Amino acid sequence: MRLRTGFWAVTGYEAAMEVFQKRCASAAIGQRYLAALPPGAARNEMRHRVNFLDPPDHPRVRGLVSKAFSPRRVADRVPWMRAGAERLVENLDSSREFDLLSRFAHQLPSLVISELLGVPPEDRDQLTAWIDEVSPLPEAEVMLETLA
Repeated sequence: MRLRTGFWAVTGYEAAMEVFQKRCASAAIGQRYLAALPPGAARNEMRHRVNFLDPPDHPRVRGLVSKAFSPRRVADRVPWMRAGAERLVENLDSSREFDLLSRFAHQLPSLVISELLGVPPEDRDQLTAWIDEVSPLPEAEVMLETLA
């Protein structure tokens, strides 16, 4: 139903699922993200990430890694994650300007995923560096314009 404000109101589970599956698909969001990346290895690699896939590919790939990310496993690692976040914050120099995205918001998920997948601590920085090589973060301004 269209509201006086111009927004749409969707009620009921079935209707909401239809809207989400057609309008909020991961692949559509992924395509806008990919458009912000330069042609090459980064764009090619990102095309296959689970968070950019829709069914039937998403459930198939998600099933391959789901045990590493079970709710219990993640909950068991919360103290470790909190300590890692605190270490990253402690390493920020508040007296100087820094890029929060690259120094914290990108580093923490990388460390957490490495931990959950069992990557040895001594290899995590190298893994993060390789990931950054093939899939650099687009500039925040470019992403905001692209996703708008």
